[in-house]
Amino acid sequence: LHWVTLSELLPTQPVIAHDQVNYKLAAFAAKPKKMYESLCESYGASEEVIAWDEKSTPSKPESFTCAGEIGNKKGDINTVIVGPGGKLYLTDGHHSFSTFYDMKQGGKSLPVYIQIQENWSSEISESEFWKKLDQHNNSWRYGANGEPIDYYNMPKSIGRKSLVNDPYRGVMYFARKIGWNKGDAVAV
Repeated sequence: LHWVTLSELLPTQPVIAHDQVNYKLAAFAAKPKKMYESLCESYGASEEVIAWDEKSTPSKPESFTCAGEIGNKKGDINTVIVGPGGKLYLTDGHHSFSTFYDMKQGGKSLPVYIQIQENWSSEISESEFWKKLDQHNNSWRYGANGEPIDYYNMPKSIGRKSLVNDPYRGVMYFARKIGWNKGDAVAV
């Protein structure tokens, strides 16, 4: 478990649902408590914030208090795989972290809490690394229209400016728990 900044994370998928990010950003603007709850959840510290005020800021996690201890709920912490050169490749949380990246109080220097899923940094080429990511279902290298994307053309940062909009992902987000459950999804 480590603190890093959003600028240190590389995506393993080129698309997100911009509508999902927009929805979260609107919710954070309407009720800032939701932003702190989302941050607390991403820290693995419960989905509840118990103390924050007008001096609190997402860039200083010590300025607000989560209900649980940071790192306690490991299943809620987004995962990365360490790749060639020690680079951190985000394998889960592209939407959450893109929301944090794009929010008014966020940005590339925002600290986030991540969990190292694997370390494949030693003696592996970039192409071998991406093959291994694909084999372990830790990447999605397809554009919004289903076209394959070579690893060297993958985005170099997260956020809506870097990750292309896939409107069908948005439909899936808003239809969850209505027409399908995440646990029912089958990898193809």
